[in-house]
Amino acid sequence: MLTHMRSPTFLGIYSCVQPPHNEKAYYFAWEDTISSRIVQKLDKAYQPAEQQHAITLEEFTRRFTHEPSILAMPLVRMDDIWKRRKEEPPPKPVVDAEAEAKGMSSEELRTEKKIRDLFLKALPGLKRPKERDAALAAIEQIASTRQDITPSHKHMFRDFGVTLRQMNLLPQALLCSKRVVEMSPEDDHGHFNLARILCLMEMFDEAIEHLDKAMRTSPKEKAYVKFMAHINKKRMQLEMLPYESRHSAGRGTVLHG
Repeated sequence: MLTHMRSPTFLGIYSCVQPPHNEKAYYFAWEDTISSRIVQKLDKAYQPAEQQHAITLEEFTRRFTHEPSILAMPLVRMDDIWKRRKEEPPPKPVVDAEAEAKGMSSEELRTEKKIRDLFLKALPGLKRPKERDAALAAIEQIASTRQDITPSHKHMFRDFGVTLRQMNLLPQALLCSKRVVEMSPEDDHGHFNLARILCLMEMFDEAIEHLDKAMRTSPKEKAYVKFMAHINKKRMQLEMLPYESRHSAGRGTVLHG
């Protein structure tokens, strides 16, 4: 039921990219209520091709783009639209297929895309001496961000941690990987990834602690058993070195976010 007593206001022609081939479609659009809009799909001659239907303001803002250069006006009377809409229930939020597939809300997906974009933009600076410090600072800031972060973002931080470990940026990889187990303490893959980083930093006791947690969750995972033997071998090799040699090898510096 409408919350106002005025007929919809025509906004103009808007475009919307349509899956699966990303084709652009055009619509008449009207402002209906504060939280909803009415749209009507058009044909190639900018004539109505479908009936009008209501969508949420959130969907309209996210998916539709104003096309001020296209001059066309609807022939339908505004009062007719208003009368039909008076008895219709409020529009239901449209499910974001990509977000649903990832087990996220639309807001969580937008947050993830924004942060992943920031991470990718920071990576090239790591290869440029003059930009490296700023790039590292940007990555550490991303690893420490809390705003709008939910447990659904653990896979994003896992990916960051793996990428940084492969680049031998162990302190930053550690920061990102710790976020995973903060969000999901029972994530055996998260603990395993942490153990791999800690082993490379020669922090063997902590590596074993996380690997133990991974093995408790998935005791039949052969990779965990194999890596436990690897950690113990590396620790034994280090302990056999003279004290001076042991410390001259240097351990990774752990950053605290």
